Amino acid sequence: MSVKAKQNENKEMEMFQAVVKGKVQGVSYRWSAEQLADSLHIRGWVQNQPDGSVSIYATGHRENVEDFFQWIKKGPPASEVRSVDIQWGKTTEEKFSEFSILS
Repeated sequence: MSVKAKQNENKEMEMFQAVVKGKVQGVSYRWSAEQLADSLHIRGWVQNQPDGSVSIYATGHRENVEDFFQWIKKGPPASEVRSVDIQWGKTTEEKFSEFSILS
């Protein structure tokens, strides 16, 4: 995915918390999410859950976060995303300095 990322130009940023279900573990989903998030200047985390899902917290410039959301609905080629439960919001807080994979 070739995406031109915007840097955070103002203090208010978009954020979402999502739970991605389907074949999303053991298919490089977290690694791929981290690579794309880094290229889009998104901060937050991605983490495997015991039930086989993946949880994501992402914050950044609105267009970048929306582009990232479009990707998480598909994932990397080997994944099979069945559903995405998501909660959107706005934030002025920068809780994270980077996007990381949590264990």
